[in-house]
Amino acid sequence: MNVSHDDRSADQQEIPPDPPAMIAVWYFIGATFLFALPITLFPGAPPWVRVVTTVLGFLAIVLGGARLHQEVTFLRRRKSDATPSNDDPPGPDDSR
Repeated sequence: MNVSHDDRSADQQEIPPDPPAMIAVWYFIGATFLFALPITLFPGAPPWVRVVTTVLGFLAIVLGGARLHQEVTFLRRRKSDATPSNDDPPGPDDSR
């Protein structure tokens, strides 16, 4: 029975983290449907149904905002890790 050994160094074995799935937009789309559902499909629904779907719609917006924050933070962190700081173009305060 052959056991394969990995002789690569630790920096070669480091795998960058996978980006989070971009699903924040689906929370916002779902919120839109939750807001419109009782008006379009159930026009004669009791008021409590409208209140529940409105609360669920606002909950979907809050969850979508939290998820969007995670996605943007990850992308900014990945972008800042990819560009070294010494490659920044000179600014107006830099003298040559």
